[in-house]
Amino acid sequence: NTARKADQFGKTSSFTIAIGDTSKEVSLNYFGTESSLDTTLLAHYAFEGNLIDESSYNRDLTEVGSYITYTTTNNQSNKSGQAALFNGTNTYAYTDNITVGDNFTIAFWANPDSSNMGTWDSAFSTGDSTSSGRFQIDYSGSNQIRFNVAGDTLFADLNADVWNHIVITKTDSTDNKTVSLYTDGSLQDSGTQLTTLWDKIKVGLNRSGGGYWKGYIDELKIYDRTLTGTEVSTLYESY
Repeated sequence: NTARKADQFGKTSSFTIAIGDTSKEVSLNYFGTESSLDTTLLAHYAFEGNLIDESSYNRDLTEVGSYITYTTTNNQSNKSGQAALFNGTNTYAYTDNITVGDNFTIAFWANPDSSNMGTWDSAFSTGDSTSSGRFQIDYSGSNQIRFNVAGDTLFADLNADVWNHIVITKTDSTDNKTVSLYTDGSLQDSGTQLTTLWDKIKVGLNRSGGGYWKGYIDELKIYDRTLTGTEVSTLYESY
């Protein structure tokens, strides 16, 4: 009941209904979806050969250039369906159709080509400057993923050439403005009193426009609430 199109669930092979047919056997490959509409899911990019937002808000990404490529469907090395490949040179996509407060979660899978990336190369960022709380999730240059905002940085180990599940959460409970960084379902680092600002979503490029991500990204989700540690672990284990 949350599907926006039939191929979100899979599809049958082609068939024909003829005039004389009284019945037809049709199979459906069901991949599953949430049992009810999650209105806290602000955007969901499954990268199934496109940049469509699979949430209920239709925040499709716009590609700059035409350089993003996609893996084949159900490639054994994928996490879910297809995945987007960012070449580290000129591939990124964006939307400015989003507003996010001080309670949020960002979750995605990344398979980085770390040996061909440098410091500041970003999988995700929220604007075109480094000021006023705009932040990025980038490669630190030492086999680590980093949450990078003015005033603080959070770090976690990143494994090259394999899939890593990366989650950033923020909560403004009692005004502590805590940001937490998880990888593969486990908390790795956190910081408090961090100001964040969202001008836009940029996937594959840093805030300053000079650091492109190299590698695969898949199943990017953005929520306007803070997932608990248990929810982060459950999300990781669901793939």
